[in-house]
Amino acid sequence: TCRRSFITLGSAYVFDISDDTPLSSSAVDFSDVPSLSRDRTTVANCHKLPSSYFERRLQSIDEITQHIIQCITSLKSLNPDTSITFTVSPIRHWKDGPIENTLSKSHLIAAVHNAVNSVQSASPSSMDEEKGKIEVDYFPSYEIIMDELRDYRFYEEDMLHPTKVACDYVFHRLLESHFDLEEEETDKKRQHFRGIRKKVDNINKALKHKPFRPDSDEYRAFLKKQLEEMEKLEMMHQWIDYRLEKEEVLKRLSGEGGNEK
Repeated sequence: TCRRSFITLGSAYVFDISDDTPLSSSAVDFSDVPSLSRDRTTVANCHKLPSSYFERRLQSIDEITQHIIQCITSLKSLNPDTSITFTVSPIRHWKDGPIENTLSKSHLIAAVHNAVNSVQSASPSSMDEEKGKIEVDYFPSYEIIMDELRDYRFYEEDMLHPTKVACDYVFHRLLESHFDLEEEETDKKRQHFRGIRKKVDNINKALKHKPFRPDSDEYRAFLKKQLEEMEKLEMMHQWIDYRLEKEEVLKRLSGEGGNEK
């Protein structure tokens, strides 16, 4: 139901199942892990398996471009009315190494532009016969941090994550470029969205919490509070959809899953 979707890309590095990885092992049953199969070489999660089971590689620009186009097509099939904005995260993946991090970001940026240009130039019949040309664009959050701010004062102490000042600056630029607002209204909107973002962040952190006693009354009360907060946000803002999150919380309350230590 959302009118605009934002997709942020972080790294061009992926992990593939190694050719030497056993399909069955005394340590793990691969049949219970859908993402770890020969039908899906690239994994989304290592499931805490030995690093020797995987091979790290840099995706090519063409490969990423095709993935992005597939993502656009799938998203539009689910929600034909949404417009899509891609952006590349300015957070440095320093564990990749400084050279590798720069190479990774450059692959993402090049691939996004290739995909956006390809979709924008495609005929309506080839991408979206009923709705016409797909609205898809690129927002330069990475370039704003790197080229406009370009100072370590705008990074946290770890020198990897942008500060709150930097995030607010990027968010202000986003409002200016993607929402038709007057300056005064833009400032009000920024304050408004900042409040919403704080509430959403609090809920996300709460849902990631791993309890020591998942069956305790305290944890059940904690989950019920998160349900109430999600329902409040949904009532106040119709564009917020917590259906999947609420289903997960209800499963935890019923003891069906999600409570692992």
